[in-house]
Amino acid sequence: MQNKKLNNFKEGFAVIPVIVIVIVVLGLGSYYLLFHQNLISTKKQPRSTSTVGAVDETANWKTYRNEQYGFEVKYPSNWKYNESENTNTNQFLVCFDPLVNTSCSGGGEMISVSWKTTLDDQYKTIQPRHANLYDYQKTEVVISGENAQQFTSDNPEAVSKAAFLNHGGYVYSFILNWNNVVAPHKDTLNQILSTFRFTK
Repeated sequence: MQNKKLNNFKEGFAVIPVIVIVIVVLGLGSYYLLFHQNLISTKKQPRSTSTVGAVDETANWKTYRNEQYGFEVKYPSNWKYNESENTNTNQFLVCFDPLVNTSCSGGGEMISVSWKTTLDDQYKTIQPRHANLYDYQKTEVVISGENAQQFTSDNPEAVSKAAFLNHGGYVYSFILNWNNVVAPHKDTLNQILSTFRFTK
């Protein structure tokens, strides 16, 4: 009987170290989790405050919107634009230019919308008719969610950048020129192109 009491006492006593170990492990685990969460929140704070200072450089720009061909694009408030449509060549053209003469000859950007044509036909418009062809670097880009073919050149006689895409039965062409002009606006022209979006 005494042996039975001694065994019960030993079994009860053996449970105490297990309980102590469980409490220590839970305590250390809780401390680690709280400390780890504090580090995570500390690391996130600088990232969130750095985005507050981001500035939209096009915020004060004007917006050109064309309902007929379903697109809009932003341009600097001190720039001009000129529209023309030629039914003989099946083409609508809008030109953005910093000069009073809005022919894009001063280093501007043209957006044309053409019908009854192909991407290959539009590519030919940036090549000379009676001379050696210009070398363009071709890349695939995305403009307003649509895949486009983009061509760039450093040749001062060639178009600086051109991009072509199909959308809604039309071929949209984007012609940017900053080579061999009086006042190149390469960054501004690329910003204009980055704001283009389809509205239908």
